[in-house]
Amino acid sequence: IIDMATSPLMKVSFLGLGSMGNAMAKNILNKGFQLTVWNRTSSKANDLKNAGAHLAVNLREAVTDADVIISCLFDDKSCLEAAQGENGYLMGIQKNAIHVNTTTINPNVATQLEELHKQHGAFYIAGPVCIIH
Repeated sequence: IIDMATSPLMKVSFLGLGSMGNAMAKNILNKGFQLTVWNRTSSKANDLKNAGAHLAVNLREAVTDADVIISCLFDDKSCLEAAQGENGYLMGIQKNAIHVNTTTINPNVATQLEELHKQHGAFYIAGPVCIIH
């Protein structure tokens, strides 16, 4: 049995460090995974950086070495924008990387993102999280 937290093969990237994303990323880091983080407002990553996470300067860099990518962004538009463009994460994603998107988005956008990932040889999993008040 491989201990995934200490395996040199398991590198995790977390994109989006709002209140939910920050808490999720902290749990990943606390389990000993090699963690790279990215947030549009980089100062939101300071606590994670101080705890040992690597802070990427852009989305492309954030996923370059990642085996697993987890994102917790705002909406359809932010998910599509993060994926595309010269420094979008799809430009740096590894073949066979697994991306779990916890953002609640339109099913059509999830299908579009799945197709984009396939074009780059990566896997996309829609795993939306919702909060009930």
